[in-house]
Amino acid sequence: MLKVNSREKNLLKEIAQKYSIELLLLFGSQVSKKTHPESDFDIGYLGKKTLSIEKEGQLMIDLAQILKIPLENIELISLRGAAPLILKEVFTNSLVLYAKDNLIFDRYKIFALRYFEESQTIFEQTRKILEKRIEDYKRELSHSK
Repeated sequence: MLKVNSREKNLLKEIAQKYSIELLLLFGSQVSKKTHPESDFDIGYLGKKTLSIEKEGQLMIDLAQILKIPLENIELISLRGAAPLILKEVFTNSLVLYAKDNLIFDRYKIFALRYFEESQTIFEQTRKILEKRIEDYKRELSHSK
């Protein structure tokens, strides 16, 4: 797993301020310790707004230099507007690289879990619709033979 020393933490704080980022999280295989030689580094960011492609690219370069990770191994995701399942996974299994304050991670974790729970009804309805369509399609196929 990635270890961040105090110098790197200070540099991450500077980068976060440069890009108006409130929260930087490492998640995925690097945190769950299920890595292999080609494993990437999944990094989520929460900014005041989603960064442009150019700014995200520059942020990735900055992160690669600070964390001493090959640029091509960084997967960057904006957590603003991310899908409920992604948010749940990120906030239940992540390492905080930078947080603007001590409460921001907990606030967003509560939001992410609540958002996921509220989405369960929609997921279940979608599953039922898809199952019905599959059954209808199977019936049509069997009648056409």
